[in-house]
Amino acid sequence: MYHLKLCKAKSYMGIVCATESKPDVYVPEKQQADKLVASGYFVLASEEENTTNEIAREEVSKVEDTETESLFEEPDEEGEDSLLVELQTKSKAELVEYANKNGIDLTGCNKKDEIYSQIIESIARADSAREMLRKG
Repeated sequence: MYHLKLCKAKSYMGIVCATESKPDVYVPEKQQADKLVASGYFVLASEEENTTNEIAREEVSKVEDTETESLFEEPDEEGEDSLLVELQTKSKAELVEYANKNGIDLTGCNKKDEIYSQIIESIARADSAREMLRKG
């Protein structure tokens, strides 16, 4: 997953949706990340340790509060790709159900693409939190 941040005072609607209020997006492929950065709308995000620790704490508390399947399960490369493919093939209602089951907040997400992006971002944040917890 590649973490990109929208440049200030811009919004972008395309492969991903980003606004000034939600500037962070996550894409699974380097080609997509490079294409978005080349557009001039995004920069690769460099995460500061404090910000990453805050994200890790938030994600851990979300997972602890839910009694459903954990987002922290360690998928292998093939498993992660199959999850992305599976999510892409789901209907809007199925994506909403998946998000609710996994404790993912969909506030402000009305379209299928927005819901999908929010789910992918949450999974990426959980992955980042897991890595930070492992590092200590």
